[in-house]
Amino acid sequence: MDCPPTLTLHIGIPKTASTWLQEVVFPQLDDIVFCPTPANTLFHSAEDTANRLMASCVRRSSRVWEQYGDAIFAELFGDKQLWLRHPKNALVSDESFGRHGSRPEHLQSHLIAIAAKARQWGFGSLRIICLFRRQDQWLASHYAQMSNRDELPSQEGFERLVEEVVDPARSRYMLGMLLDYSALDEALSAAVGRSNVLMMPYEMLASNERQFREKLLTFLDLPPQKEPKGREEQREETEEKQHVNQRRSGQTTWQLRAPLRSGWRRKLNSAARKLGIAADAPRTITLTPAATQRVLQAFDDSNRRLQHALDLDLAQYGYLGGPAPD
Repeated sequence: MDCPPTLTLHIGIPKTASTWLQEVVFPQLDDIVFCPTPANTLFHSAEDTANRLMASCVRRSSRVWEQYGDAIFAELFGDKQLWLRHPKNALVSDESFGRHGSRPEHLQSHLIAIAAKARQWGFGSLRIICLFRRQDQWLASHYAQMSNRDELPSQEGFERLVEEVVDPARSRYMLGMLLDYSALDEALSAAVGRSNVLMMPYEMLASNERQFREKLLTFLDLPPQKEPKGREEQREETEEKQHVNQRRSGQTTWQLRAPLRSGWRRKLNSAARKLGIAADAPRTITLTPAATQRVLQAFDDSNRRLQHALDLDLAQYGYLGGPAPD
């Protein structure tokens, strides 16, 4: 290799086709060592999970990379001295890493520290791939995916989440920061440099898969690759394994999950009887035009700054003050 290899991190964010990228697109890339959602064997606090090494790292102070970075990189790439003899381009993908974009300054400090450690392991640069999704759509998908944690998830519960996320006195600067994509882009660019960040809207992938792949390959300095399976084809093959990761059942409707807590069916049946509806009726939430407007107005300034920074027409995907065009 004539020049030092590149380490690329795909950090999600969640709800942006990460499973398809990890299972179909990234494994087919030529001349890249691919590490999908690295397992965690290093950290053992109550918040850590066995299958999320990168998330466990970013939960901690960024100083973890100074003190423990060699152990983390060894989990990814093996023995350091062996790796340094034959370094290669590498891609690490874990969308839960990007979940910590709700604290962009914290995420930035981690990326700076990772870049420093990567240089010690023979990498010439650190690149970031980050997909984002229109905020109203993301919130609906998030609520549906997490609805099994509530005893009685509902339309009212979803609308409460919307109000919390857009309210500066509640979650706007907590969970809402994950959806402040301009702030996220600024943090990523400050950490590794503008040219080393690829921010792309999920809607580009959904509407023009070929254009999305071309941009991805250009960013990775790769020639055209073998055509991967489309997202719909791959989803049909893996839906059972993924436990129906996609909860959307219509353009503006998402299916809710059965609650996990004990006694949920009794409570659900009781609530259904009081409302005069069948207990086994499909349970859904609807992203109403009012909710869409509420969310997009809250993030309008951020979306306009992002559009300018990326030189990308986000209006075509409905980011600027209203629902996506028909």
